[in-house]
Amino acid sequence: MLPEECRRVGVTIRSDHLSIEQLLMQTIEVRTFTKLKELSYSIQRFVEGKCKDNYILHLLR
Repeated sequence: MLPEECRRVGVTIRSDHLSIEQLLMQTIEVRTFTKLKELSYSIQRFVEGKCKDNYILHLLR
């Protein structure tokens, strides 16, 4: 994971009210964001010019 992704998961882990559900949801969100970003970079190779941010990636931020 990238440092920003580690930080987001770390915030959940350090919470005073840690729950497995919160940790699982945060981990899924971070991994989903990472996979979508990788997909965006892969697609960018086939598109001329710069792609605008994907709406889904924008929602996950």
